[in-house]
Amino acid sequence: MNGGFEEADDEGKPFGWRKYGGELGRSSVVSREGQYAAAFTSRTTSTKWVFQTVTVRGGQAYVLSGYALKDDVNVEAAYLRVSWYASPDGSGRAIDIVDSTTSLADDSSHFRFLTTDPVLAPVEAASAKVRLMLDPVSESKGEVYFDDISFVETTMPPPTQTPVPSPPPKETATPPEPAQTAPSSTPGESQGAAPPAVKPAPPSEEPQPPPTPTASRPSSTLVGAAGTDSEAILSNSDGHSQGDANADSRPARTPVVLYRERKGAQSVQGGQNLAGAREEGDGLSPVALALTAATPAALGVAAAFFVWRRWQHRARPP
Repeated sequence: MNGGFEEADDEGKPFGWRKYGGELGRSSVVSREGQYAAAFTSRTTSTKWVFQTVTVRGGQAYVLSGYALKDDVNVEAAYLRVSWYASPDGSGRAIDIVDSTTSLADDSSHFRFLTTDPVLAPVEAASAKVRLMLDPVSESKGEVYFDDISFVETTMPPPTQTPVPSPPPKETATPPEPAQTAPSSTPGESQGAAPPAVKPAPPSEEPQPPPTPTASRPSSTLVGAAGTDSEAILSNSDGHSQGDANADSRPARTPVVLYRERKGAQSVQGGQNLAGAREEGDGLSPVALALTAATPAALGVAAAFFVWRRWQHRARPP
């Protein structure tokens, strides 16, 4: 391979290397390691290269690397290239071409590293040409330097798995917050106080009419005062009792109190018009007269009162 260009042929040129255009020599003034480096000069506008033919195995991985120094404005670029051939001697048309990952386009007084990275030789490849490339700017003289060139068999690194982008998370719709209304309260008023609860009005109750009084017949027997048995029967003025069957057909008369007083074995009966009782001096009070115009129940009370007053009148000593 003679990648350090330390060996030279009879003409003093790097051993094992050939050129396509330009001028090839060795330089002991400019070198990276050792005593020499390859010096390549261009005086035309065409692309030129230094090359060497090597044997390869198809399908195997190889890597071409080395150092170059470009510090000449008349050189447009310096880089490395591998050309694959199906023939064992590199004759015929190239199957494929691979260039270094970088190309020296700017100028520097230092050697810089160039490489193709590991590459697979085509399956049908039997040979390869290792080339040191120079692109001139013009017909003016331009010169570059190469050193420590290597072309070796290697292994391909495991393929880098490209991460599958995960789908973006779905956005969940958030219900908008209710708008907050500023309280319209004057200073001094309590803010946020809840309005007083309004109690529903109770259902209106319709007034019920008062019950109609039902007339009832007074009892025919009344108990007198002071333990004296007395019976009083309300009768019409014609002497018939109210229980008579024909009483309803007769005209209304002034009520008469029939009374019976029992004292020992004696019994006194008599009838007296209530309206004329006061004139005869029986002592009937105005209250008793008022009760005569009241309800039947009041008439019973008036009769009892009259009997009692009658008894008081008769029992009074002369």
